[in-house]
Amino acid sequence: MVRRDRRYARERQLRTSYISGRNAGLSQSLTNDIHIAYIYIDDNRSSKWSGKQRIKNQVSVDKVLDWYKQQANHYAINELDFKVRYFVVNSPKGVGKEWLRDPAAFRQILNNLFKRLSFRGIGEFIEDIKGENKNSQVAIVFHSNYDGRSFAMSCPAGSRLYQCQYEYVMLTENINNTRLGWALPQVQAHEVLHLFGAKDLYNIAESKDYAVTDIMNYYSRDIKYATIDPISAWAIGWHKQPSTPFNIEK
Repeated sequence: MVRRDRRYARERQLRTSYISGRNAGLSQSLTNDIHIAYIYIDDNRSSKWSGKQRIKNQVSVDKVLDWYKQQANHYAINELDFKVRYFVVNSPKGVGKEWLRDPAAFRQILNNLFKRLSFRGIGEFIEDIKGENKNSQVAIVFHSNYDGRSFAMSCPAGSRLYQCQYEYVMLTENINNTRLGWALPQVQAHEVLHLFGAKDLYNIAESKDYAVTDIMNYYSRDIKYATIDPISAWAIGWHKQPSTPFNIEK
């Protein structure tokens, strides 16, 4: 087991409670039919995506989805059905990687990106991804191929789609990073779980020795050693609320 990096060590102690994201927004729980829209952002400069790189990344995504199913089995959740569609979109002219690093700046170009995929905006894109099953859940993942800090924009607890459309993951992980390549599946798994309600544990003081292999707390040497412990399983709709050494704010 390894701590994610020094920044996460500095962030420990920031919170005294766990702020629930359960049953919120576009992706309310990690159950039943789940559609993942995985969008490669290519700026033909710092973030390029070759066919070989996309295949390599898709192997990582498949590894994550298999791991989700393995973890779900521990909670008698057997009906997970993932459908993944991949897209490549050119980033708008004049938009550098600093836009992709910053959540506020990135939100400004969201609709532009969807228009480049021939949709009028995020709403039309979501409906297309859902297809005929309007009750299916959608996770939107952007991936820019350079080293930076990934983030997730998830909806607050209790919100619905009409209240909070802008729910997505922005991955800034270099597929060719040989030093941290082992962590890519864990970054993907961690950030996507945010969309389904799971919250960070690494920045809660009382969680240091709680759920120590939970992927929302630490990264293991390999994703096969990571877990989704009861607190995160509760947040994503798999389990009843557990006892915790910290307060849970709903």
